[in-house]
Amino acid sequence: MHKDTHETGTNPGYETRDVSGGPVFWALTTLAVITVLSAIIVFGFFAYLKAQPSTPVEPLPMALERALPPTPRLQANPPLDLEAYNAAMTKKVNSYGWVDQAAGVAHIPVDVALEIVAKKGLPSGIESHHPKPKQEPALQAPGGVTPPAGAAP
Repeated sequence: MHKDTHETGTNPGYETRDVSGGPVFWALTTLAVITVLSAIIVFGFFAYLKAQPSTPVEPLPMALERALPPTPRLQANPPLDLEAYNAAMTKKVNSYGWVDQAAGVAHIPVDVALEIVAKKGLPSGIESHHPKPKQEPALQAPGGVTPPAGAAP
């Protein structure tokens, strides 16, 4: 039996028993052998598969039908697409053209439209898009008489 340092009261400050090297050596050796054997088996299996003749496999009918991904799809060159879009919009904003020829609706350049609005003002139909503020009902004095505008109630 080994001597317990707690019973004698002396404490050397380190482990007094050593680990036996035999079991550690055999555990590491076994681990190394298993690793090498696993590598040999895997490389042998890959060599076997590589040596096998490859037979073409016909794809399933569903794989032949190409389904497009849902929109929006990725752009091949977004900066070029943005440049083309901006050029088209600039051309449209600065040109004359039909919006609906059957109804007689056309578009004009923005600069021309601004000059027209500056000279003539907004057409009367434009106000319908902007609601007018609610007017309060007129105040009536006792007796049903309406006071004049600007008079104190």
